[in-house]
Amino acid sequence: MKVELVSKQIIKPSSPTPQNLGIYKLSFIDQITPIFHTRMLFFYPNIENKFANDGIERLKTSLSVTLTHFCPLAGRVKDNKVIECNDKGVEFCETRVRVHGFLSEILKQPDPDIVHQFVPVNDAHLGSGIADASTIGSFIKAWSCTAIGCMAESMLPKYVMESHFPSMEFSNDLPPLELKTSNCITRRFVFESSEITKLKAKSSSKLVEQPTRVEAILALIWKCATMASRTNLGITKRPSKVGQVINIRKRTNPPLPETSLGNCLSNFVAEMEESRVVQIWTYRHWWFT
Repeated sequence: MKVELVSKQIIKPSSPTPQNLGIYKLSFIDQITPIFHTRMLFFYPNIENKFANDGIERLKTSLSVTLTHFCPLAGRVKDNKVIECNDKGVEFCETRVRVHGFLSEILKQPDPDIVHQFVPVNDAHLGSGIADASTIGSFIKAWSCTAIGCMAESMLPKYVMESHFPSMEFSNDLPPLELKTSNCITRRFVFESSEITKLKAKSSSKLVEQPTRVEAILALIWKCATMASRTNLGITKRPSKVGQVINIRKRTNPPLPETSLGNCLSNFVAEMEESRVVQIWTYRHWWFT
């Protein structure tokens, strides 16, 4: 497979950001959240080659319009305190992929090394880095609806995070997060819907009568990983922990809108010794006590 860069340009909001919205204050969660370049890939069938005719220009135009509503995403972070909504824009890359065979065949059993080639190289000075998965989802939905002409008022972002989680003054700049490279293996597990239903029923208990899909699958993976680790080391007992990032918009009091722009997430960590979960830390300990 060969990926060729066709063009690269900066897309700016279609209209200037109003002066009263020129400064966006970061929330406390934004300030302490490490900056990651979230990578999301979407694949669509090119029906009758219609996308090649006007799709690229439509994507650019609709992106420009969408950025007028998500103006912080087209701005730049300053001093880990605010975002200057200066309409500097976002990078838009167009590429051409040459591959032997059909993309649909590759996606049936995607190889991480191959899929990784679809993602552009990170450019740290572009973008504001304040969007969690929920915000990115809201942005993608608004962009796609703008492209096909069905954008609704309910899809617009709500700027409420800083009022609920006010920013803080730090005596020193927070050090950048350094991710150490290590030997790791990526695996993809596919669970059929019917099997997930069975797993949920099997994993229910007095403490958790109706586990969610995430809870049931995470518990299974944790159990298998723990057993594999003990087997590989030739031991029968070994403490283990598992963590999960969660969206806390619906868990605040009162709940925040799902379209709240920014980082609104936390971690829970469960610790297990032998075969007993002994402690669980959740978002409640992070933010509300």
